[in-house]
Amino acid sequence: MNTHKNAKLLIGNAVIWAALMIAISLLVKGNENSQFINLLMILGWFSAQSLIVSPKEAAAADCAMIRRLFGRGENKES
Repeated sequence: MNTHKNAKLLIGNAVIWAALMIAISLLVKGNENSQFINLLMILGWFSAQSLIVSPKEAAAADCAMIRRLFGRGENKES
């Protein structure tokens, strides 16, 4: 799978899950099981992300982004 298509899938997946988490959180607000439901939603998001990109690749990308952000990466922006 090429990087551009992979990025589109990741962004789409993140937007869908974020909207779903917000909607469900608003619907179950005040319910005694709301924290458990939110935890299930986060686990569902992580599982879906893992199907698109392996956790090892995602961790490597996160580390690269943090290195660039703090100026320790090769692709330092001026």
